[in-house]
Amino acid sequence: MAYGRILRMPGAAVAGVLVGSATVLLAVQRRTTPTVGAPAAVAARGLPAARRIRALVLTLGLVNVLLGLLFGTTQLAVTALARADDAVALAGVYYLTMSVGSLIASAAYGLITWRTPAWRRLAGAGALIAAGGLAMTLLDHPAAVVAALFVVGLGVGPVIILTGTLIERHVGTGLLTQSFALMGALSAAGIALSGLVGGATVEAHGHAGGFLLIVGYGIALCLVGLAVRGLVNRPPPDTMRGEGHWPCLVPRFWHPVRMRIAGTASGPPPRRAAARSASP
Repeated sequence: MAYGRILRMPGAAVAGVLVGSATVLLAVQRRTTPTVGAPAAVAARGLPAARRIRALVLTLGLVNVLLGLLFGTTQLAVTALARADDAVALAGVYYLTMSVGSLIASAAYGLITWRTPAWRRLAGAGALIAAGGLAMTLLDHPAAVVAALFVVGLGVGPVIILTGTLIERHVGTGLLTQSFALMGALSAAGIALSGLVGGATVEAHGHAGGFLLIVGYGIALCLVGLAVRGLVNRPPPDTMRGEGHWPCLVPRFWHPVRMRIAGTASGPPPRRAAARSASP
């Protein structure tokens, strides 16, 4: 215990220096700063409808809240496990293992040219997180927990990358800064909320309850991946003829039917009209 008290303040100071220096380096990086306003070329291509952007940003914001809950709950659960095993020093090793898995997965993710849709990758990462949490619940052994936390980390890295890439790809350049700031704020809100949700669960049910929460977060990420499918796999708004509903709430069969009705109401199809005008 004395050893932990000696290293507590220097450890917090090192973490603060790392976070502060990384923030300064990011702030002075001007080359990748998004421009203000949407360029004419982007506007000419046709930006997603405002409601579609809003729905996508809110959905990805939920992803960041879940990530924050995952980070905070994992810290609480592994600390409770280490205390139960009378090996508090292992708590840091447990959490470090998840971070290493996330780092390796992020590096590997960037080296792969993906042909799988983004929503499937997001759902697959959520499945990894749920599987790792379930393994921690069932296999109550330090080595098994380390391996399961590594699997959880393999899912965390791609989720973080996918959130940023989807925002950058589908949100106009004039809203990138606000969107990324919102993602960071929601992630921090999730971490803060984990103190309430995860803390109460771990207090009542021990580390096993915290690991079950991780399973729930993974399942929720899978469901969010399915929701993202409806938001990023739709045609541009200029071909939707004023579609005004959120993509996730519109049945797939409705758009072709509505387009057919609109075509019938406005007159015969263009091909028939051309043939009729060419006839004597």
